[in-house]
Amino acid sequence: AVTGIVDVGDLLGLPLYSEEFAPRIVGTENNPNGFAVLFIVGLPISAHYFFKSTRRRKVFHLMVFAMFGLLVFLTSSRAAVLAGLLACSFYLFFNLKSHFVRFLILGTLPLALLLALAIPAYVQTLSEESNQVIINDKEKAKEIRINTVFVVADILKENLLLGTGYGNLRDEFAERDFVELGNAHNIFMGIAVEFGMFALFFFSVIMVKTMKNIKFTLRHCGRSDERRVVALGGAVFLGFLVNSMFHEGYVNILFWLTMIFIISAVRIIKFRREAPVSDSSTDQSPILPSMVIP
Repeated sequence: AVTGIVDVGDLLGLPLYSEEFAPRIVGTENNPNGFAVLFIVGLPISAHYFFKSTRRRKVFHLMVFAMFGLLVFLTSSRAAVLAGLLACSFYLFFNLKSHFVRFLILGTLPLALLLALAIPAYVQTLSEESNQVIINDKEKAKEIRINTVFVVADILKENLLLGTGYGNLRDEFAERDFVELGNAHNIFMGIAVEFGMFALFFFSVIMVKTMKNIKFTLRHCGRSDERRVVALGGAVFLGFLVNSMFHEGYVNILFWLTMIFIISAVRIIKFRREAPVSDSSTDQSPILPSMVIP
């Protein structure tokens, strides 16, 4: 709610201009992706509390969920909308018992894709000045990402094992007359080109292992509260990865903090499932708060 109202950029001496409202909303640059990550996390978390709360509080959590959905949509980021909807679909699919409702949720996946691709049409309702800002950005996005693949491949030929080093990618683009690229626009390509293939391999192993742990715990969780926590972790994990397939998610500290908490929470629950029967009186520390802290 605070990030949806307060212009953080203004506090840091970078005021929010009216023509930048739609693509930026809040933040310190004309880019929606930084705060879009916060909204993607907020969607499944608010859905989690909706199902967990009492009847009196469900209306409040539904309003919070709607607020996060609106904020994701207002970023005009197609990747953010797609990631947010897929994250919510994942969480709901593994928490609802009705097979009919699950079938309906699966039907939302193509809807999520259509909504994400239809974002440029939405900006037609904005002012002409804001309209032009976002349309230009969306028209260039596809070309920029295609060019990035070829330029990154060329850079990797010279820096395959150790990469260019963090923060040097812009200079490499400039040397090849691709100043407008700015970054790799993909978390896997970004890690590979800046930190090398060893780092990419290590990161990929962690991602695959985390997905396997999420799958295992969802299959073996008997208690509904543990299952919801794991589904929530999987939803946030999926949302982050989908959004990071189109943006440089590895430069966002929230990404790493949330990944650490998600991996830790899933591992704890997995060990509980695999461990032999222990003293039931032993109280375990709650897992969900550690995931909400980021």
